[in-house]
Amino acid sequence: MRRIAFIMKNKLLLLLSLFLIIPTFGQYWEPQVSGVGANLNDVYCITDDNVAIVGTGGTILKTTDGGTNWIQKISGTTADLEKVQFINSNIGYAVGSGGILLKTSDGGENWNSINTGTTINLSGLAVVNENIFYISGENGFVKRTNDGGNTFIDQSYATTFAVSTIQFLNENVGYASAYDQYGYSDNTSFVKTIDGGANWTIISSEQVSTFYFLNENTGFIRNSFGILKTTDGGLSMVTIGETGFITADIFSLNENVVWNVEDNFTLCNCSWFCIKKIDLTLSPELQQTSNCYIDTNGGIPFSAIHFASETKGYAVGWWGMILKNATGSMENLATKEFAKKEFVTMYPNPTSNQITFSFVEKQAASFSVEITDFLGKKIMTKFYENQYDTTINIESFSNGIYLVKVTTDQGESVRKIIKE
Repeated sequence: MRRIAFIMKNKLLLLLSLFLIIPTFGQYWEPQVSGVGANLNDVYCITDDNVAIVGTGGTILKTTDGGTNWIQKISGTTADLEKVQFINSNIGYAVGSGGILLKTSDGGENWNSINTGTTINLSGLAVVNENIFYISGENGFVKRTNDGGNTFIDQSYATTFAVSTIQFLNENVGYASAYDQYGYSDNTSFVKTIDGGANWTIISSEQVSTFYFLNENTGFIRNSFGILKTTDGGLSMVTIGETGFITADIFSLNENVVWNVEDNFTLCNCSWFCIKKIDLTLSPELQQTSNCYIDTNGGIPFSAIHFASETKGYAVGWWGMILKNATGSMENLATKEFAKKEFVTMYPNPTSNQITFSFVEKQAASFSVEITDFLGKKIMTKFYENQYDTTINIESFSNGIYLVKVTTDQGESVRKIIKE
């Protein structure tokens, strides 16, 4: 009996110790205060605590204390910035719409413009070192510089789609994805070069929305079949995870763990926006974990994810959203972290010609309305002063899904509206 009691006591102590070391939800994905309402398009972790973010309207944010404070930096442009990348703690680059290319030499404190010789929208950036880097964008546009941006060499790929993701592992070996969400032709291609971009070879004509390589051979790819892994430079690929509708970004630090962010917009008010982790060291049924906003009727879409280490990472999205992971662990997003007391209702939904805003407290309010389509394009912004129920005519809008944000002194309310 004494032995049984001893065993039971040890089991209780073990259980107690497990409860003590299990982190609370807040230690998984913590919302950060960005201080901006811009759509945040990319994030890059220079170190665990030193992180840079870029977004629409020339937005550049930086933290040096792990997200406790996010400071907006002067970019010198109002162009939408799409990608940011650093090669060390001081030197970094950012690209965006209208051919914009920015460089910082002091860790993101100050940014200077570099003339790219183009006005097309740039969405891809691959930095090999301070002198050699690549920029990419619309209609297969790819350019390389060997002198830090003083001159550029055209190394475009023959496609009508934008080269949205590009990565070089060294001066010679690189990968690129010519992708369009609605593209279903051979022009949607995943390509590789072994001569610095002078020639490109098609690896797959499947839609590769994003990818990330650890070295010349090992990488993770998101195509029509899901998340795939290759260990031979794309010659063969093995499916390792399922995906939703749009995979916005994918990132990995080692060959066993890969992160990605997904956005699924639907017409049935059952959209979801997810952070996913695949850990190949676990048993098959436990390998993929999802953290999602499900059926939020207008949750904030994700844009990018990046980790500085196995335990420190950030995900960003529209309207200033920043989430921080300080453990490297995953658990379903707790609705209490994102559920807000609703102060306004929007109806009808679906709608064909108008949206009505009705304030719960039934008193006059000053508020702003911002309407964005599901690709992130701002359709309308307007400010209303001291009004009650207000109706907006959207009859001229194309049929589809829109995100409507109402901002008052009480906060922000976001809804997904379907225009039929």
